[in-house]
Amino acid sequence: RNAIDGRIVDIVAEIDRDGLCATTGCKTVAGLVAWKLGISPRNADTVVAIATRAEDFPRCTTGLRDGRLSLDQVGVIAERAGEGS
Repeated sequence: RNAIDGRIVDIVAEIDRDGLCATTGCKTVAGLVAWKLGISPRNADTVVAIATRAEDFPRCTTGLRDGRLSLDQVGVIAERAGEGS
């Protein structure tokens, strides 16, 4: 499941970067993620936080993609780590 979540984060980062959310009628990327994946708004916020900061924590996102780290583990880092950590 962790590797799947890693791929989802990659796709969400691409959607955010390319501004594709507006074409769906959703107001936020997190709203789109919650709707399309059928996950809670809180989990969608975690996915978006990781996607937004993926470049700041390449080792963490690689660990997620490889299945070594979970979405929750990387989410805590992405949501709470200071800028430049």
